[in-house]
Order: sequence, then C-alpha cells, then structure tokens
Amino acid sequence: MRYEQRNNPMQRRMRILDETRRITGLRSLGRCGAEPLAGAVAITRKTDGSGSFAGLFRCGSVWACPECSPVVRADRAAAMEAYALAWATEHDAELCTGNSEDAGRTHAGHGMAMATLTSRHAQYAVLEDRPVLDDDGEVVLDDDGKPKVRKGQLQRTADAWRRMLQSRWWRRFCAKYGIAGGTRALEVTHSWGASWHTHIHAVLWMEDPATDRITAEMETELYDRWQAECAHAKLGRPSRKHGVDVAPARRGAEGAADLARYLVKVQDKDDGKVPGEALPGQIPDHVSRDARPTADQARRLVDARARRDAARAAGRVRAEAEADSLIASIRQEIGRAHASALGNELLRADTKKGRKAGRAPFEILRLALAGDEAELALWRQFERGTKGSRMLTWTGGIRERLERLTGRTLDDEQKVVVDQDVADVADVLVTVEPQPWRTTVADVPGRRGQLRIAVTTASQQAAQTGIDATAHARQVVVDVLESWGLAAGVHFHGPGDARRADPLTGEMPRTQWTDPSTGRTHATPASVRAD
Repeated sequence: MRYEQRNNPMQRRMRILDETRRITGLRSLGRCGAEPLAGAVAITRKTDGSGSFAGLFRCGSVWACPECSPVVRADRAAAMEAYALAWATEHDAELCTGNSEDAGRTHAGHGMAMATLTSRHAQYAVLEDRPVLDDDGEVVLDDDGKPKVRKGQLQRTADAWRRMLQSRWWRRFCAKYGIAGGTRALEVTHSWGASWHTHIHAVLWMEDPATDRITAEMETELYDRWQAECAHAKLGRPSRKHGVDVAPARRGAEGAADLARYLVKVQDKDDGKVPGEALPGQIPDHVSRDARPTADQARRLVDARARRDAARAAGRVRAEAEADSLIASIRQEIGRAHASALGNELLRADTKKGRKAGRAPFEILRLALAGDEAELALWRQFERGTKGSRMLTWTGGIRERLERLTGRTLDDEQKVVVDQDVADVADVLVTVEPQPWRTTVADVPGRRGQLRIAVTTASQQAAQTGIDATAHARQVVVDVLESWGLAAGVHFHGPGDARRADPLTGEMPRTQWTDPSTGRTHATPASVRAD
C-alpha cells in the first residue's frame, strides 16, 4: 500500500525537502533529514499516534529548509506571543527590571510599536555578497591580503539597521520615547520586475503604552534617519510613503498574537476568520488580510467543513483527519496571492512570468524544482545570500527582561527542530541501518513522508478497531520497508531490538555485520548479532 495524501501539508513539505537536497548548494541542507547522527535511525510513534524519526541530522535553517523553517518560525512566534503578552499586561516589576529595589511593585503593562522599514531596490540588485574583481577578472585584495567584498542587498539592509542602532541618535530616540529595546526580523522577497527586495520588521518595546500620536511622531523621525542610513549603505533612499511605517500594537492577548504573526509571518489557526493560515509545522505563507476566496473556493471550503463535521459526529477518525487536511489545503490556496500548489507540490506554470508583486523564497524553490534554470539560479543565490544571517536580533537588553518575565528562553534553531522530532515519543517501532536509510529511504523523494503517514494511518485504524496501536503500526512500517526491498534483521531491526534503542537518538550497542547481498561490512547492534 502506498501511503500518499496529496493534501497533507506535512507530506508535501517532506517531499519538497527530498527534492531540494538534489539541487541545494548548502551542505547542511543536503544532509537534513537524511544523515543519521549516531547509529540507526529510529522510526517512532508519538503519543498522539503520529509518526516521526529520531537520530537524524537537522540543519535548523530558518531561511532555506522546507521542514526546519516552519518549525523554527512557529517556535519563535509562540515565544514572541508569550513575551508580548507578559510585557503588555500587569506583571512583577522586579522580574521585569531585575532591580531588587522594585521588589513588591507591579507594572500595569508596557507598550509596543510595530515598525516596517524598506528601501528602494534596483532591478539588478544582488542578494549575496560578491568578491570585487579587477579588469582581468582576478579577485582584488585589501591591505591585509583578504579578498575585497561587494556587499549584497541583504547585508546592506542589515548593516543599515545595525549602524542606526549604534548611533547617538538612536540613544536619544529611545530616551525620548521610552523604548526599552527592539527586536528585528529580516524578510526577503523577489520579483522579476524589481529583483530582490529586503525589508525589516521590528518591534519596539516601550515602557509606556503606545498611542497613534506618539507612533506618528516616531515614524517621522525614524524615516528621516532611516533614509540617511539607506543612502549610506548604498541601498537607495526610500520614499516617504513606503519607507517607514510605525503603528501601535494592541494590548493584551490579541495584540500579542498580532505581534507574533507580524514578526515571523505565522498565520491564524483554523478559526474561520483568516484564510491561508500556517498549521503547526507547515510552511507559512505571507497572507494578505484582505485576501478573499473565490466563489468556487468558498464552496469547496464549506463542503470540506461539512464533511469534517459529519465524520467527527460519526466517530470516523481517519475521515475527519482527511477532511482537516483538505481544509488546510484549500485555505492555503486561498491565502496564496498569485499561485496555488499542484498535486506535484509545484506552483502553476503561469507564475514563471514576470510580475510586479513579490514572491516568497519557497515559491522560487518550487519553480526551481520544476526545472526552471533561471529560478534555480535565484534559489542558489538566496541560499548563499542568507547563509549565516540571523532572522531575529535583539537590542537594548530587552531579551533578558522578557525571558525573566516569562521564564522562556529561545533555543538554538537546530535544537528546536530536534526537540520536536523526539517530543512525546511513545514507542520506537523499528530502527533502520544508516546505509539503507540513506539509499533506500531518504534518497527516494516521498518515502520519508510515506513512513510517517503509514504510522499515523495505522494508529487511526487501531483506534477504530480496538487493536494494539503500537504493534499494528510496527507491522505496517515493516510491510512498507520490506516492499522497498529492505530485509528485517539485516537492513532494519525490531521489535526486540527497537525496545533497546535510545528513543532520542535511535542509537544501539554496535558490533559488525556483513550484508550478504553486497559483501560489505557494517556496524550493527550487538543484540541483533546475538539473535
């Protein structure tokens, strides 16, 4: 049985990463989800019945990885929402300031302002840094013997922001408006008509509640300084209309949620209010709040919701899950401004035509995977240009204050993804040897996703029939692996050995074994050799 669900966002995302590993220029992205860390790869079943893997390398790229990016962005959005809620509501003053003199006092709630800063972008703007060449095409060296570099659009934007924060003007600006610190997020889009467009979203954490009058004054002053910094960074002076926008954030829970989505582009949950949301772990789309479904889309959404409600009332778990997946797919289609996904996870061919509106990087990736050489060149430029860049940066000591208020810290991006892989693991079903995992599973697009869907489907079947979920899921996984030509006890091991595997890494005690089909010697769990 082939476990394919065309409307399943998780499976689409995993297939896209499988395909991306073939074209990427980043070594870390090429290893993500495919390279075992230590010993065997564990195929696991979580407490909610879903499938997962443990013991795999994760790149943690918030920019270029179709799997890691939505996970990290969702984690950052949740943290920002918690920070904003704690900052804007009544809280302990000593926790906020770290000053023992504030013991016993409370703060009624601070304010926040959300700012967007853009710059003019030329038609032939280059995103990545490039070496300076002389007339003969040789790299020009500086006085220290290092290659001279011409900074790209992304680095120039980051430098303009950094230079502004390091100025005396910024210190005076913060003192005047009571700004305790800022959080900056970079965003990159592209259009054939105007090339790469980089801009900044920033949250300004203010000691006092922000008002329309105050933020209007801040906007005027911030624009005057920002356009000067853009000119210094050779970005081109932004227009007054589009260069800077500053608005006060709403207070309380709604304001916190708005701020989190604004900063890291994670949309609302399926509450019927905003189309095009990103579900947990799904690639977030930049969705306009003014997006409206077509008549056909609205009809299909109503029908899908009716199917889900009927399945839920009848207790049909699998049918309800399929309807939920369909709803997510339709809402993603509604929210996407200029293209919808086809069954092969690629965008419509008409999006290859130049247009004025910007495209998100993952739209470029999907066209690159379809074989468009121009889009492939753009994608690789995006990979090189964003490598090593941080999505979020902090200033003014505000991060420490927010962490004290909430008790929540921001983990490393790789740790965030690995922790999600191993969170809530109920059982290790089987463990797959490193070489068979690479060649037979990871290197064949779609197979990782099929394994996860197989576990989830088996868990749903077990819930409906009352059989043991772990045993049934394990047998389904074994059947799938054997259908791909892998042999139990040789290429994968379980269930006795699986119980002795570390559920966090999949690692098991190892000796040596010889694959009879190839004659090659591999490391093998000692327990298998004893059997």
